[in-house]
Amino acid sequence: EPQVVHGDVKASNVLLDASMSAKLCDFGSARMGFSAAVRPRSSAHTMLGSPGYVDPHYIRSGVVTKKTDVYSFGVLLLELLTGIEAFCPVEGRLLTGVLAPRLKAACDARMLVDERLGSAYDAGEASAVAALAASCVGQNPSLRPSMGDVVRTLEQSAQGSILAAGRGSDGQGKL
Repeated sequence: EPQVVHGDVKASNVLLDASMSAKLCDFGSARMGFSAAVRPRSSAHTMLGSPGYVDPHYIRSGVVTKKTDVYSFGVLLLELLTGIEAFCPVEGRLLTGVLAPRLKAACDARMLVDERLGSAYDAGEASAVAALAASCVGQNPSLRPSMGDVVRTLEQSAQGSILAAGRGSDGQGKL
């Protein structure tokens, strides 16, 4: 079965429907192929992706893989967690460059969470998202999780939050 690589996963390409389910849009950069790596269909001078979301491995090699989208999704997770845009054109700053030392040090996720949230977030869920994002934006594509693994991790994190929300501070269920 041919693989589809979106090639431009970013916040503005994720839409929410009436039930708050996310839908990925704008498949204009998408590529299909049967191999693990898909070469761009046009000249080597045409780059896929958007500033701040582009996989450094793709920039170096010119080869698009499913892990290219995993990297971009990891950047999207970091944006959601921190409230900081993937790329600051004024400063020429990449979010991954700013956060790289903290992600490598496996710092407390509370140090990454957007301060505008105050305490209105689940610390365990934030830690899980931070760890997942760090694995998605790893420099070695072969060590990044598959999108299937990403989905399973997010579902497990959400399920844990739902279960925790059903218990009061005394560990008893709420009515």
